Amino acid sequence: MNNANYTILNNFDLGWIEPAKQEWLKNKETLINILLNAPEGKNARINDTFSGFYKFNDQLFHLFVDTKHIDYPSLNELRTILTENIAVSFFISFSGRADPFHCDATRSVALNFPVIIDYDNSFFKIGKQSDIESYNKIGFFNPEWQRNQWDNKEKGHFDVKEGEYDTYNMKKPIVFNCKIPHGGTNFSNDIRVLGTITIKNYTYQEFLEKIPKEWF
Repeated sequence: MNNANYTILNNFDLGWIEPAKQEWLKNKETLINILLNAPEGKNARINDTFSGFYKFNDQLFHLFVDTKHIDYPSLNELRTILTENIAVSFFISFSGRADPFHCDATRSVALNFPVIIDYDNSFFKIGKQSDIESYNKIGFFNPEWQRNQWDNKEKGHFDVKEGEYDTYNMKKPIVFNCKIPHGGTNFSNDIRVLGTITIKNYTYQEFLEKIPKEWF
C-alpha cells in the first residue's frame, strides 16, 4: 500500500533494463570479484554495459548502467519528461545488509525498480510522515553526505522506530521522496540487485504530476 511518501508504478515498462540484468547474471562472479577487490570510493568503467561503480563497503555497491545507446519507449518518454540526462544504477546489496534510515544528499526523488530481488526476504522501507521534523536525526555516518549535498535540503541518518515506517517488497517500480528517511534490507541468502533512476530537478510531488497517469 502506498503512503504519502512513495507511489507504486504498476505499469512502468522495464524492458529496457533487461540487457543490463542479463549482463549481471552472465558475469556475476567476475563482477563480484571486481567489486570486492576494488578500493572504496568511485571506480572506473567495467565494460560497455556498466560505466563504473561506487564502493561504499564490502556489502554495498552502486553499479552505474550506461544508457546512452538504449532506445526504448518508456525510457525515451522518461528522458522527454525530465529534459536531463538519466542516471541509472544498480544497488548491489549483499546478504544480511540493512541500510540505516537516511535522506539522500544528492537527489530529491528517485524511481526504484526490481532487478533481482527475493520478495519474501528483502524490503524497501520509508517513513510514514511527510514532516521531516517528526523524525529523530542522529547525524552523518559517512562524510560523503556532507561533501555531496547539492540542494540545501535534508540529508543524513535517522533513528526511525517500528511503527513509524512502511515496508514494500519492490515487486513493482516505485517513485519515492528521497528527503524522507528510507532504506532497504536484504535478509535473503543471495545478492539483492535494486535498480534506481536518479531525478535531480524535481521534487517528489512535481515528478508525480509530470509522469503519465497510465504508469500508475
